[in-house]
Amino acid sequence: MWFIITIVVIIIIVLLVIFYLLFKMKGFLKENFNTGSLKEAFKNSELKEESTPKSLSSMENIYDSKIRKDFPSLNLNELRSEAESVILKAYNSIEDKDKKVFKEAGQVRQFIINKIDDAKNTDTHYSSCKVHRTVLNKYENRAGIATLTFQSSFEYVKRVGNKTDKIQSRMNTMFIYIVDDSKVSKREKTIGLNCPNCGAPLRGVGQRVCVYCGSGTEDIVKRTWVINNIAEV
Repeated sequence: MWFIITIVVIIIIVLLVIFYLLFKMKGFLKENFNTGSLKEAFKNSELKEESTPKSLSSMENIYDSKIRKDFPSLNLNELRSEAESVILKAYNSIEDKDKKVFKEAGQVRQFIINKIDDAKNTDTHYSSCKVHRTVLNKYENRAGIATLTFQSSFEYVKRVGNKTDKIQSRMNTMFIYIVDDSKVSKREKTIGLNCPNCGAPLRGVGQRVCVYCGSGTEDIVKRTWVINNIAEV
């Protein structure tokens, strides 16, 4: 008899705990997702993730004084705007299957080519690309090359077959400035600059003429900030 009573009491306690946990979970879902349904909460969570821009890591306060010292006339806002334009242009080119853009920036061009090839193999389309915000993420000035990396939060609509999703992502956009080309001859492979006419890789930052097509190339890296690479992170 006592055994049966004990079993019944345990069952009642377990049921009470379950009902309490369900009550608390329902309250949590109502407070955070405005619904009492777990399924609806997951759906709301996905919608929230789709509409919330990615957080960014801004280091502008740390690098500002150093940049102003090294490049007093540099307008960071202009480069920031250019970084955003590069992102939009890149994704428009991916959707248009245009592999000829950014010939002078080989790594940027390769990013676009890879995306185009992937999209073709999986019937993927990109549209409605929008940049939310762009911050300075990194600055370096060493071995004859200064680099500025901007980080942008952006969104785009990705359609694979019949499935369409709005994606929130981040993009790093790198610019380089050749401070002293005599110091970078051994690092030429890491620069990633190409002939603006035919897209052939430059053998060195001091190269005046493309050995493949004969076009002048010196002005690509002469006293100006140029786009060097982009990467989705």
